[in-house]
Amino acid sequence: MRKFILALGLLSGTLLNAQNYQLSFGNAPFAELTSPTTPLDWPFDWDDEFALIPFGFSFPVGNETYDSLVLSSNGWAITLDEVNEFNAYYVDLVAAGDETSVSYKTEVADGANVLKIEFLNAGFYEDTTGTARTSFQFWFYDNGCWDCRIGPSFIVDTVQIFEQYPGPFIGYANYTNEQVLALVGLSNNPELLTIDSIAFPSLNDVPSDGAFYTFCEESASALDASQDIRQISVFPNPVVSDLVIRSASNGVWTVSDLQGRILEKGIKDQIEERIVLKEIPDGVYFIQLSGERPIRFLKK
Repeated sequence: MRKFILALGLLSGTLLNAQNYQLSFGNAPFAELTSPTTPLDWPFDWDDEFALIPFGFSFPVGNETYDSLVLSSNGWAITLDEVNEFNAYYVDLVAAGDETSVSYKTEVADGANVLKIEFLNAGFYEDTTGTARTSFQFWFYDNGCWDCRIGPSFIVDTVQIFEQYPGPFIGYANYTNEQVLALVGLSNNPELLTIDSIAFPSLNDVPSDGAFYTFCEESASALDASQDIRQISVFPNPVVSDLVIRSASNGVWTVSDLQGRILEKGIKDQIEERIVLKEIPDGVYFIQLSGERPIRFLKK
């Protein structure tokens, strides 16, 4: 992980003006991209490569929007202004012959435009056996959320592969706000930690096939109720039974599944509305207040 440590050398001191992020996680079958996909024109035996990837839509982060980003072959991507860095599976990756592929496509999924970037059967620079492999995807949604989705992997010696770390670095960095966020703990029940040092932690193990992690900005949650809050926030996320919607706006709310089917519906007429979701099966859903963007949440 030496390259990302060098990048983090720009960060020092106390982190200020940190954006709020929600973390959702769970398991879903890993589905390889189907045609038409756009394979990257990297050398057969690529190592330390970069590529410009178009979103196919306007991707919002904070007060900015972006139409493309730069992808690194080491499992991270950064916006062209070098402010926002997204790490789906940061480690020193290499091509492992013709079984390795990197491709991308923009499509509609979960009711939103989404850019999907896929690494299949990538090898590891530090692997002396040449047998270790990993597969994963980035998903960037048009509402500003993004996913890391883990596919099949074969890793025996994690200390060698991750250079003395027990697992990969998965997280986000904002170099203007001097903010770094990282998943820590066990991969099946991680926490999102703010990092203020180059000695950042990683996950304590290797995520299993089907694990996914969703990062979403929670821009409205810290605002005072007296302010004109246009974008809703929901908490807790993940939710076990009761979900709270917080917004100065009122109206009809709906809870729908990934196929767009409405499962619950009601009227919000106060700053915070509590919704009981005990009867909904565990899974990923959307909640939407009339006139607002849908917010993704995990029921567990």
